[in-house]
Amino acid sequence: MSRNELTLFDGAIDLCSAEVQSEQDRLFDAFWDEYPRRVDKKAARRAFDRVIKRKEVSFRELIEGVVRYSMERSIQDPLAREPQFTKHPATWLNNQSWLNEPRYPNLEHRVIDETNDVIAWLLATAGDDQ
Repeated sequence: MSRNELTLFDGAIDLCSAEVQSEQDRLFDAFWDEYPRRVDKKAARRAFDRVIKRKEVSFRELIEGVVRYSMERSIQDPLAREPQFTKHPATWLNNQSWLNEPRYPNLEHRVIDETNDVIAWLLATAGDDQ
């Protein structure tokens, strides 16, 4: 793993580097894959780039928040799980929803496990597209 890839996980990004931009594409794709409602991808990408560039959140914290939100959505009553009641990804990012208090604290061990799986997959596949 290169130095640039390591800094992405810490939230520090230099968008001048093509290598870093490629890695940020991978990170956005991982975010997109985990998010429970995939709509308005262009708006989501702009919001993702903004929060990462401004160092509002590290990628790990972001993925933890997405995993938590997805799990919380999956255990709510069926009506609440309808897509119209799930935030668009750009809205979730712009509102810093990763900071929301967990609705089900007993899920935290599962959130951490799933987050670790996502990070491990990203690390294992680093450089596969080069």
